Amino acid sequence: MGSRLVSILGLGPQSSTEPHYTPTCYASPSGDRQSEATPLVQRALLDLDPTITSIVLFGTSAVRARWIENGLARRLLGREFQFADLPDGATTEDRWEIFHRVARALRADPIEGLEDQEPDQIVFDITHGFRLQPMLGLAALAFVRSDESRDGDPVTPVRITYGAFEARNSATNTTPIWDLTEILIAHEWNSAFDAFLKYGRADEVHRLAMDTARQHRHDPASQKALETFAKRARRFADDLALARISAVFKDSADALREAIRDAGLARWMTRLPVLESPITTLEQRLRRLRSADVVSRDGLRAQVALIRTQFETHQFASTAVSIREGLVDLAAVVLGRAAEVEPSQRFATFERRKGFEDRLDQAGDDRRNPKLELIARFRNQFRRVRNDILHGGRDRPSAAPNLREELRRAVDQFETLVKDLLS
Repeated sequence: MGSRLVSILGLGPQSSTEPHYTPTCYASPSGDRQSEATPLVQRALLDLDPTITSIVLFGTSAVRARWIENGLARRLLGREFQFADLPDGATTEDRWEIFHRVARALRADPIEGLEDQEPDQIVFDITHGFRLQPMLGLAALAFVRSDESRDGDPVTPVRITYGAFEARNSATNTTPIWDLTEILIAHEWNSAFDAFLKYGRADEVHRLAMDTARQHRHDPASQKALETFAKRARRFADDLALARISAVFKDSADALREAIRDAGLARWMTRLPVLESPITTLEQRLRRLRSADVVSRDGLRAQVALIRTQFETHQFASTAVSIREGLVDLAAVVLGRAAEVEPSQRFATFERRKGFEDRLDQAGDDRRNPKLELIARFRNQFRRVRNDILHGGRDRPSAAPNLREELRRAVDQFETLVKDLLS
């Protein structure tokens, strides 16, 4: 149906003289077009963006008296609009009321009496907002977008605009309109990377990258780089969560590192420099999760890093699985028979792996091989924790906080065991 313009109207600096705000010619964010002189940035936005088909204005009761009841806003805009009152924000209840009313207008649902269908885009202008109103409005917008994405629905594209009268060229009476959308986009990306790095969930990173790719059809290199990054981030996250150890080391970690280094992605990222920190953190993590062979000295060191990553991202069941398998791999390396259980080898069958497990079952009191004995003892101690997690607490369950602490100690003990036996 087009775009919806949502904007907050203030009283204006001129207390009594119409049109209150100083008329100026507003220039588009790209600077290639400008409006006729107008006191209201909303009028300029209508001139500069022909896709706007509906308008929602907010303001206090004083704003209603100054701009609405006398028809001044209607004459200046030349269009019908919906006006909604806002409290002045003096109390906590008032501030929440502002938040909820603006949030309602920023949702994509059709507004009764104004629209028959959802808008294709929402333009949120904060130019004339009074004091705390723009801040509450931006907070409401961030909440709405997070809420919509949490429901799994496509998030309606949004633009945030600000008519920077303080940057007006007095000689030409031209005022730039600044596009502030990337501030919100950076916040959303940072939140998505938080979920990725803290909890191993790539769904939001994938969604944002694919959405951004669709918006970059004019730049095929960046579009392809963003799509590749989205797919590889999800694949890596799935491999990590499902303990696909060989796939992480030999494929998905390096593939994601390659996607991060792509020139097309780097060119897009220059617009959001605040993402350099999470990207660097991710790349450092990926660098530790690689090894030519899974069952080897290097592979076991990489397994320690992977197990710690799984635990720190709260993937506790996968952590237990990886420790269990890592102990078998450690035994094979200690015995000098790593190739027999290396996943890339055709002859590394389940039966051969079972043979090493049987050897560990019998090694608890084997004084002839002290290293194997240490692995067996730890494995026996860890078995209860592993079974408690993998069998859902059916067998002598521990309370979750206690089990989490036991698993944390097991992660530390596995790391120490690998270092001691491979030193």
